[in-house]
Amino acid sequence: MFHLGELLTHSKLSALCEVLIRRTLVPKFRAGIALIQDDPVAAGDVMFGLSSTLRASEHWLKTPAGAGAARTAADALVPVVHQLLERLPDMLRQCESAKLALVARHGSLYLRQLAAVQSVAEDDAAPERQLSVARLLKAWMDEVNRRNAQSASEPTDHLRYAPHYYAEWLSQQSYDDQRQLRLRSFDVPTSAADATVDRWPLIARADRLMSRVQSGGIRLDMGARARMLLDMDSLYQQLHLHSPSNAADDTALDDIRAFMERQAAQLLDPTGKPLLGPTVPLLAGLHSWQRLLLTQLVS
Repeated sequence: MFHLGELLTHSKLSALCEVLIRRTLVPKFRAGIALIQDDPVAAGDVMFGLSSTLRASEHWLKTPAGAGAARTAADALVPVVHQLLERLPDMLRQCESAKLALVARHGSLYLRQLAAVQSVAEDDAAPERQLSVARLLKAWMDEVNRRNAQSASEPTDHLRYAPHYYAEWLSQQSYDDQRQLRLRSFDVPTSAADATVDRWPLIARADRLMSRVQSGGIRLDMGARARMLLDMDSLYQQLHLHSPSNAADDTALDDIRAFMERQAAQLLDPTGKPLLGPTVPLLAGLHSWQRLLLTQLVS
C-alpha cells in the first residue's frame, strides 16, 4: 500500500494506483485498524498505511470530480485513527521516528491542499475536516520533536517542511485553535515564505560542484551520481521552498534543475533508457518515487 502511494506521482501509473488505494486497500486497512490492540508492529503498519492514504487523498483533491470539496479516503480514515489513539495512547511511542515524520510530511501536504480546495467551495464541514487532520499532525510532529530534543538533533532533519506548512495553516485559524494546536518547542515561522535561508553560500558550493562535474573533474559511477542527485535535490527543494517566486536570482534554481536533468539522463537501465524518465518532472524537484529509486542505487 505504501509503495502504491509512492507511485501515485508517476503520471502513467497515478490513476490506477489511486483507484487501487481508494477502492481496494482502504476498506481492508480500515478493517485491520479495528482489530489492532497493542501490537507495536501493527502500529508501524498503521503509519505506513495512513501515509499512502493521505498521498492518495491529496491526489484526489487535486483532480476532483465535480465539487472541489469532495470527500477523500483520508477523511474516512482520520476519525478512525483518532479513535485508535484514544484507545491506545502509547501507540505513537511504538512507531519509529522516521515513520511518524513520513506521515507528518504527507499529512501537512494534504492539510495544505485541503485548505486550498475548501476555500473555494462552500462546505459546512470543511473546518472540522481540517481540524481533524491538524490534531493528528500535531501529535505526530510533537512526538518526533520530543525525541529529537532528547537526542539534541534538528527536528527539520526528519520533518523537512511539514512544521512550516502546518504553522502557515495554523496562523489562519481562530485564536482558540491556535492556542490548542500550537506545536511544542518548534521554532518555525508563521509562513514558509518568511523563513530565512542564507542562499548564496549554498548556491556557490553547488556552482563549484556542477562546474567540476561538467568539466570532467569528477568521475561518477551510478551510485555516486545517484547520491549527488539526492543531495542536489535536497538543496534545490530547500532553496525553492524559501525563494520568492518573483526573485531575479531564481535563475540559480533553473541552473540547478537543468544540471539535475542532464545528470538524471545519464542514469540508464540495461536497455539504455533513462531510469528517472527524460526530465525532472516537478518544478519543486524530484518525485518521491525517483528519490526512492535513487536511494536504492546508492545502497
